[in-house]
Amino acid sequence: MRFPAISWCDSGSGAVLARSSQPIAMMDHNEDVKLVYAFCTPRIKPTDEFSVNRKLYIVDCRPWTSAQANKLTRGGTESASTYQEAEIVFLGILNIHDIRGSFTGLREYVNAYESIHQVDSL
Repeated sequence: MRFPAISWCDSGSGAVLARSSQPIAMMDHNEDVKLVYAFCTPRIKPTDEFSVNRKLYIVDCRPWTSAQANKLTRGGTESASTYQEAEIVFLGILNIHDIRGSFTGLREYVNAYESIHQVDSL
């Protein structure tokens, strides 16, 4: 079973952004499905006449082909047929760890620029 972490929650709508590992293939994942469904419970406000189920977006950073190939090694990926009102989006990032290096480079560049800019403003 996975342990998702909520990264952000909108106080007005109750929508959440949660992060989790991929599911393990070939396992009974009923509890896992219940946990994911908890993130898209109906929105109910005092002014609403009825509740509306939220759409569930599942974002996989990998390319679709990588996710499918991962199934062969007992890795997992979500299936839209498991969740009603769900849409699975693949971002197509070949190596997610390269993103960390890009972010580090960007941060170093910004820090260097800020130092130069502060000296020029003196």
